[in-house]
Amino acid sequence: MIRYSAFIFILIGLNGIFSNAGTVLTQKEKAQLVGWNRQLADKKDYEGYYPREMCGKELPTAMDENLVPPFVKAGENLGAYCREIRTKVSTICRNDEENKAKLVKNINRIQCHLGKVDETSFKIDKGVLHFTFGPKSSNLSEHFLAFFEEWEKTASK
Repeated sequence: MIRYSAFIFILIGLNGIFSNAGTVLTQKEKAQLVGWNRQLADKKDYEGYYPREMCGKELPTAMDENLVPPFVKAGENLGAYCREIRTKVSTICRNDEENKAKLVKNINRIQCHLGKVDETSFKIDKGVLHFTFGPKSSNLSEHFLAFFEEWEKTASK
């Protein structure tokens, strides 16, 4: 339990480093962020161990703090959005050895960013899959697959 708690605090600390500075969260929003980070870090949860099982490595996933207020206000589960993309990456690893090699080589972590209300976009930069979205974003897996197909064409050159 101590290791798990320490991991959560490290994850929250890293989230603060990578998140947009200046976001001030209410106590309710801070508590919700802790809960979402716990969900993402839970190795007992099926989706928590899925990346390690399918891709052969962890895919740490973090959320920018400025995502929290609009998702709390909309009553949406921010962690589920980030988790869906991590799971989709894992599924690609499971289903295609060639693509698995590309993903494992090019993605070391996932960072979730706030976009426009219904925006969904992706970028891979220096080992980070940047996932930008808003509380009204939909069809996340389909958007990721379309991005991946385009990225794959340029990555194989």
